Amino acid sequence: MIEPTVGSVWQDMAPRCPGRTFRVDAITVRAGVDGAVCTILTNVEGAVTDRRGQRTTINLGRFTAANYRLIREAP
Repeated sequence: MIEPTVGSVWQDMAPRCPGRTFRVDAITVRAGVDGAVCTILTNVEGAVTDRRGQRTTINLGRFTAANYRLIREAP
């Protein structure tokens, strides 16, 4: 598992989400599960719906080198 930090920017490496990037805004625990609250910065390539600026929560257990690539460290 990779440890994301608040302010870092990541690229989603899942084949279903090519091109999507997001910034980690907070690390939370909800219902006993650690998560990263993130803001989407770029849409999935070919997306019909613009999701830039929307928030999503990603389970911290999914932060592996196979799933996400660090684009920029937190300032």
